[in-house]
Amino acid sequence: SFMGHYSTFWQLFWESFQFWSFVAIGFRLLGIEFSHMVVRVALIWALPALISGMQLFYFGTYLPHKDNPDSAFSARSNNWPYFLSLLSCFHFGACHEEHHAFPSVPWWG
Repeated sequence: SFMGHYSTFWQLFWESFQFWSFVAIGFRLLGIEFSHMVVRVALIWALPALISGMQLFYFGTYLPHKDNPDSAFSARSNNWPYFLSLLSCFHFGACHEEHHAFPSVPWWG
């Protein structure tokens, strides 16, 4: 699958290890109830990491490379207003096709 190309077993293993380590530290060393610690780590660490990773993947990898037969580089640049480009993924796709054509050109424009 397209998404499977960007993650490996060991990356997922390491993320799980970090999550449960944070939970264990809070539970064992700080005396915070286990279920509260799971929720805290999920809300403060895991959920923001997951959302930002999905944002980066969608706006920075998937959309710029999705079905663009007109491009010799299988990439496209977005033509969005400045504020939307910033919100999408910090201008990740502003000069994406140009970056593929000339790697010294930064992708943010």
